[in-house]
Amino acid sequence: MGRRYSAILKNMGHEIIGFDMQNPGNYKSIEGFLNNHVLCDKNYYTAAIVCTPTKFHIDSINALTFFPTPILCEKPISDSVEKIKIVGNTIVSMVCNWAFVLSGKILKFNDNEIHYNYYNAGSERFSNPDPCFNFAMNCIQLIYLMREGGKSYLKNTSPFFDCKINGERVTLEMVEQSYERMLHYWLHNPKILWDMKDAAAATQRVYDYVQFNPKTINF
Repeated sequence: MGRRYSAILKNMGHEIIGFDMQNPGNYKSIEGFLNNHVLCDKNYYTAAIVCTPTKFHIDSINALTFFPTPILCEKPISDSVEKIKIVGNTIVSMVCNWAFVLSGKILKFNDNEIHYNYYNAGSERFSNPDPCFNFAMNCIQLIYLMREGGKSYLKNTSPFFDCKINGERVTLEMVEQSYERMLHYWLHNPKILWDMKDAAAATQRVYDYVQFNPKTINF
């Protein structure tokens, strides 16, 4: 995931500082990573991206609070609503590239219909061992986009990427392009993206979705 952001940002003309995906030890201590890679002048940086495994997100965000820069964090920020709510940093955005899939503008949050069927829809495991919960949490963006009464068809059965939003077929190329659109908006106006309130609401939405819509998640 970090390689994707690095490649896109370099292509956009930005300098990448402190990027290191070769050393798994970086995940053990965000403070150690910052000490090894970050310059003393905090004002030198324009933005920070957190794309570690989810269980390290909150600690990484807290460690970056002394930077006067917007922070973009991979989704979900946490699988715990309570942990998200206690984060004091107000300039954190959660990755929401799926909101930019169909066009250069963010998708409307209401009246969405999403059909998504992909066996490899995310392999990260969370605190809840339930496979339905894990699949739903990996699909947190899609579930949150449907929070205003949209219709959903989430399945984890097909080995092929099969997705439609509002009747329009989505390709993997469109998904890749959505990351570039999202980063463009984030760098110019971070408030357009989902903030910490959205992140907490999205995580809660996953819990509610699994509880009340178990039949829409098929295995």
